[in-house]
Amino acid sequence: MAEGIHEVRAHRKEQKDSYYFNWSVHIPLEYQQPFEPSHEAMAALDLHHGRPAPALAADLRRAFSGIVAGNVKEDGMRRIEEF
Repeated sequence: MAEGIHEVRAHRKEQKDSYYFNWSVHIPLEYQQPFEPSHEAMAALDLHHGRPAPALAADLRRAFSGIVAGNVKEDGMRRIEEF
């Protein structure tokens, strides 16, 4: 890990980039969109092994968001009771 930190520091110094914020990181818009958990949205998630890691990670984040909504958030618990 220490070697990696030195590489990151050298890269940021070379690019005149900040040490405290990664300005060069690119996060696709599809991974920044809020997920509105519903039974249909949860059923549509593709959580199968073998998918590209970023796409699988995004759907896993959505799945965990739906689980939290169903267990903690008032709106999510109400939807489960109605279903």
